Amino acid sequence: MSKGNTYAVIIGISDYQNENIRDLKYAHNDAHAFADYLSSAAGGNVVSDNISFMVNENATISNIYTAIANVKDKANENDLIYFYFSGHGVIEEGLYKKGFFLGYDSPFKNYLTNSLRIEDLNQHVNEISILKGAKVVLVTDACHSGRISGQDLIGNRLIGEQLSKAEKNEVRLASCESDQKSQEGEAWGNGRGVFSYYLVNGLMGLADMGEQDGVVSLNEIRMYLENNIPRDVQKVKQVDQVPVINGKGLSTMAIVDVEIKKKIIEEVDLGKNEFLASKSIYEPSAADIYFDNLTKFDLYNNYDFTEWQGWKAKKVIKKAIKEFKSCETKEVKKSKWRKSLKKDKKAKKEYGLRLASILHNNVQPTVNSYLDGTPQSFNSQSELDALLSQLDRCVKMLNVAHKLIDKDDYLYKIIGVKKHWINAIYLRLKGAQSKDPEKAIKESKKELAKALEYEEKAKYINVKMEYETTTTRTTGAKTRTRTYIRRDGKGGKQK
Repeated sequence: MSKGNTYAVIIGISDYQNENIRDLKYAHNDAHAFADYLSSAAGGNVVSDNISFMVNENATISNIYTAIANVKDKANENDLIYFYFSGHGVIEEGLYKKGFFLGYDSPFKNYLTNSLRIEDLNQHVNEISILKGAKVVLVTDACHSGRISGQDLIGNRLIGEQLSKAEKNEVRLASCESDQKSQEGEAWGNGRGVFSYYLVNGLMGLADMGEQDGVVSLNEIRMYLENNIPRDVQKVKQVDQVPVINGKGLSTMAIVDVEIKKKIIEEVDLGKNEFLASKSIYEPSAADIYFDNLTKFDLYNNYDFTEWQGWKAKKVIKKAIKEFKSCETKEVKKSKWRKSLKKDKKAKKEYGLRLASILHNNVQPTVNSYLDGTPQSFNSQSELDALLSQLDRCVKMLNVAHKLIDKDDYLYKIIGVKKHWINAIYLRLKGAQSKDPEKAIKESKKELAKALEYEEKAKYINVKMEYETTTTRTTGAKTRTRTYIRRDGKGGKQK
């Protein structure tokens, strides 16, 4: 095991926001089981401050990218970093067929800048292992998750010393091959994914075979998964699922806790395996409690960020800490994390990142409403004014969020795309009934061009927007105006 600190990003999404994305049943259970494993003696008693844990509505795309960025910033040589994802994996249609892991608020299509790109995840892992010298265990339990070792593996472009470091410091465990689906069901632990069920049990000691020396090696976990998962899935589901395990380093995956192993063996024999599920070991950190409370504030409807746009990041963070003081429970007030916000620059930077993420979360539903291709109708000027106000709030919130993120962070690109794209819609709508609509079109196109500078392959940015206005006269000489926006290419697939 590692001589340094252990950090983890753990994600499990069963309930997706978009009704067109099929919900899963047990992905959140799998995430809880893995967090409990790391929090136990068998997993190294990892403290909650070092675990970023997100399930269902908390696992938004910006929260995921923020958690990865924070871990990457903290990682040092000899640290051990876990990244665990259980949820939907998809492959986009088109020429390049890129792979994505969906966040809670990802739209049905238009995955680029709205989901976690497998290519981005691979790049983050490589940077942590090569540049920071930390050891990384990447665990993905999702359909097509084998792509973390295949087509989307940026490591294929590494050479020489870089490739050697990546092979030495990285372990990748995927639930299935790139063309297979990951199975779940009550047959495993009364409601788990088969991969997670056997992985956690194996790490807890059931994979310690042969000499049973109290250590679970990478080869032992590989044999344990390969011996059990394909057999079980064929028996229960009558389909193929073959786990993909890659890595040369970190031969020791876990140290066996004898008492826990005995308990698991007893429950497996009884067909229960409820040891972890019966009592959660993992407890949220003070920072998680604070930002969970902040999420409930409804910043979108209750705060005006007009003035905040003109402030520098340092002032925004200072203002936010003071403004949202009611988010601090007694536990939060007494925590080391809260005290660190007074002097620790890294703690303040992390605060800014998480605040930016929450601001983005408030805007994403508006983005998704346009990405589904449904025309926006306005039967009166007051309805149009209401939408313009909504879009204006979105742009202001994203302007503030943009200030809080480093330019080399991928979330900076995500927010940059959306703030210019939404502003383009705002300008075009506002100018549709103006005296000079052609000027509005030009201004809108400039914003679309700025959005494309951040991500040229996001086809939804390049939509052609059409506006029509019809006027009818009714009894009493009242005038009714109906304005609507149409988008070409419903669904807006990427290139």
